[in-house]
Amino acid sequence: LQAGNYATIVNDTINGKASLLNKLGQYLWDNPELRFEETKAHDYITQYLESEGFKVQRHYILPTAFRAEFGGRYIHSIEVIWKFEGVSLLLSGCDSRIKESEVIFLHTNAKHLVQKACPCIQVVVLGTPAEEGGQGKVYLLEKGAFDGADVAVMAHPTTVNVACPITSALARISVKYEGATAHAGAAPWDGINALDAAVGAYVNVSLLRQQMKPEWRATGIVQEGGTVSNLIPDKSQLEFTIRAPNINELKSLQTKVQACLISAADATGCTSLIEMASPSLVFDSSNDETSGGSTDAGSVSHVIPVIHPFYKLNTTATNHTAAYADATHTQESYDTTLAVAKALALTALDVLRDPEVLKSIKDEFNAEIKRKMTATLSKL
Repeated sequence: LQAGNYATIVNDTINGKASLLNKLGQYLWDNPELRFEETKAHDYITQYLESEGFKVQRHYILPTAFRAEFGGRYIHSIEVIWKFEGVSLLLSGCDSRIKESEVIFLHTNAKHLVQKACPCIQVVVLGTPAEEGGQGKVYLLEKGAFDGADVAVMAHPTTVNVACPITSALARISVKYEGATAHAGAAPWDGINALDAAVGAYVNVSLLRQQMKPEWRATGIVQEGGTVSNLIPDKSQLEFTIRAPNINELKSLQTKVQACLISAADATGCTSLIEMASPSLVFDSSNDETSGGSTDAGSVSHVIPVIHPFYKLNTTATNHTAAYADATHTQESYDTTLAVAKALALTALDVLRDPEVLKSIKDEFNAEIKRKMTATLSKL
């Protein structure tokens, strides 16, 4: 088929199933779920994929992950990444529900194109839960979920249109302080106040921001700090999320934050236990413009070529807010998502049906990975 015929198939397929977008979006809107708890979304989506003729592996590696394949023997394979879950109490402020709609139309496009014109291509829809704080894609990557794929594609609604976004490196730091309890009225001097350690640590990190680079971020919460006010708390816990443009700057920020946490323990006489949840892949990045956000798809992009464009919804609200979640549940947002699905499908087919394009992508990707590894090793 000529390029124009591909575009016709894509357009007709999506337009012919537009009502599915509304149905899917409504179901997911009515049933928001948090990370690693996406059981309803998992069951609903996999049932649909099975009805479309995909070979589905439910509970793939993770309890709420799945893998759906279409196409038999193949020369090239494309993985469509499907991220889903809500965010804390904001009921999917990261727009997961509309992203699922975009992917469902993308995979439908790809399936029809494989049937009609590209039997040498395999389509894999990979359901990846727990992007928000769970690093679901990183775990799946380590277990081989992306092995054999030539490229992977997904898209993310935001407040801007960006074809090639660069996201920040991210790590989470958890600290537990342990002191000694005492009656706060009768003998507070007998206690070792773990809440004081938590407060001191939080203040230390806040003061650190004066020396932080503009692109660095360190945000935290107190997860535990006592249960009653007339006792000196003997236990406390905090969690910080830190971000930087690349892994080397992230390590520098991590060292500074850890010093803040340790000094709070020393000042109060508490013991401390610091745990890190760091990226499993270590590469340097020399990109000048970096998004303040982060995604576990970034780790995948160090193993295979990935596109992860951002697309704009008509709202002034920012991601991870209740207002943005509301903005995803409009017909205008669904229509925008339809257009994005068409663009992703056509992009994927342009890559996979032209061996020279795919080869050039892989050559450029391998050269860039080699450059990043060399740059990282030179700074160790």
